[in-house]
Amino acid sequence: MSHEVVILMWTAITVGFVHTILGSDHYLPFVVLAEARQRSSIKTFSITLWILSVIFVFGLCESLIPLVQYPAARVNIASVAIVAVAFGITTIGTMLGLILISQYGLCGSAIEFLGLYLL
Repeated sequence: MSHEVVILMWTAITVGFVHTILGSDHYLPFVVLAEARQRSSIKTFSITLWILSVIFVFGLCESLIPLVQYPAARVNIASVAIVAVAFGITTIGTMLGLILISQYGLCGSAIEFLGLYLL
């Protein structure tokens, strides 16, 4: 793996993580629905994973498009796949982690910091 691809991969991981944490619309709907329907963490986790997998198959997050398409394609198609997978795993993992943490009430202070009083 070239130095360029490693930089692109770590950039995708950083963007995926920060974008997901700052974009509360990525995880709060799942938390609110789980609370409203009194779903278990396992049920919420499985439904969320299924929905996110479908979303990632049909479309990439808008922040990934310029990050991946041009620079990685200049190297080769495998670079595009590596960067896209790194972004996807980071984004989905961050979403799932935030949902589970929110369900257990461990990030109440973070939610309060954002001005959202849900739990």
